[in-house]
Amino acid sequence: MTRGQIALSVVSFALIGVLYFFVPTSAKKDTTPSTDNSSTANAETPQGHLEFDIASYKKEGVAALSPEIQNTIAELEKEKTKEALLQLNELFLKNKLPLLACETIREIASTESNETNWNKVGDAYSAVSMIEQSNAALAHYAMENAITGYRKASEINPENTDYKIKLASSLMELGEEVMQGVQILLGIIEKKPDHIPANLTLGRYGIISGQYEKAIQRLEKVVKLDPTNTEAYFYLAEAYNGIGRKEDAIETFLQCKKLVNDPGFSAEIDNYINKIKNS
Repeated sequence: MTRGQIALSVVSFALIGVLYFFVPTSAKKDTTPSTDNSSTANAETPQGHLEFDIASYKKEGVAALSPEIQNTIAELEKEKTKEALLQLNELFLKNKLPLLACETIREIASTESNETNWNKVGDAYSAVSMIEQSNAALAHYAMENAITGYRKASEINPENTDYKIKLASSLMELGEEVMQGVQILLGIIEKKPDHIPANLTLGRYGIISGQYEKAIQRLEKVVKLDPTNTEAYFYLAEAYNGIGRKEDAIETFLQCKKLVNDPGFSAEIDNYINKIKNS
């Protein structure tokens, strides 16, 4: 975890910041689902479906471009070839229309259906969902498509745990099928109890749902298996703080700071430690 992966600012559940791991935090959600076999009262609270009109979004986005670019887009769309789609992808990215770029990746995957292409679909839409959090409907639409990508990749290669973890994280982030995501992670851990990414993901969502004790169990296991896992130290420190173990939280944040070894990150950690001491 480098400073480029972390933007530090206090958020509602007291995490030190919004983490740029491309594993989205869910502080914005009201649901607090169980991240283990037990469930909470609101674990399956249905989320209101957010409608997003991709056709209107595309029409408005393209209309804002120069006539020359609009003509190029129209010509490329007529070709309907992979090469044309790749050119459209670059064109949309260059003109800051990443969601439309995602649409071209999905079209390619639909015609060349393989695990690599569908994983790219998931990664692209997931990234857009995170950078477009100010537009809830767009973010929701993007995450739904990310789930589709990861699900198809997992169906093609059921043995790939990376796809499963991405799928589980996306399901939990969307908030509509949280327990399905949890069960995917638990299934991985049942076969591989020491699987670090699965334990780390469950630990992170344990913090989000306020289940600090369960999060601590998961995250302590991760740092034992991988003493250099800075992300795990960061979350573990927050979990300790969540149950009032201030000294443990401070010590763990200091360990995280030492491992990251970045002046900017260290300054933010020091500020947060002072808040813990004074709380």
